[in-house]
Amino acid sequence: MAVNYEKIPEELKWCRNWAIGGPDDNGTFKLPHFHNGRKLVRLDVTTTSHCCDFESALEFKELNPSWGIGFVLSDTDTYTCIDLDVKNHI
Repeated sequence: MAVNYEKIPEELKWCRNWAIGGPDDNGTFKLPHFHNGRKLVRLDVTTTSHCCDFESALEFKELNPSWGIGFVLSDTDTYTCIDLDVKNHI
């Protein structure tokens, strides 16, 4: 499914709460990662200190199309999100 990144609100793009979605044990690309300057490392989502900006996450995604990007929520955010996954098996 193609994602239209232009529809992401600008306010969220300004936040440094972005992560790179990498592979998990099931082969899906949902585990949050960050780039530490040398390699990709699993991200501890209890802290956003290793998150990146939107442009960096999107640049990585464009160079690695099978990976994804995601917004990491923290207890200091003023945002609330609802995860609306499409379930084809219902």
